[in-house]
Amino acid sequence: MFKHLLSAPSRPGRVLILGGKGFISTELRCLLAEAGIVTVSVGSQEVNLLAADAQARLAAFIQPDDAVVMTSALTPDKGRDVATFMKNLTM
Repeated sequence: MFKHLLSAPSRPGRVLILGGKGFISTELRCLLAEAGIVTVSVGSQEVNLLAADAQARLAAFIQPDDAVVMTSALTPDKGRDVATFMKNLTM
């Protein structure tokens, strides 16, 4: 169960979007920009979330007041099998 730790809603300093080059993240960036919220998109070119060094590479992008949104996933064209499903879970 999630517990909300803030007494009132607050705007993030910025939003870090993982999977930042995909169609969902593109739309999300537009919506956040309309709301005046700064975004940083991180795609697989910057951080391969399946790589052994993903955590260290990702840490270089994250700032303390960031909100992180995960839109990264392997799409069905990459496979419709257990292996692809497991890679998505790993990310």
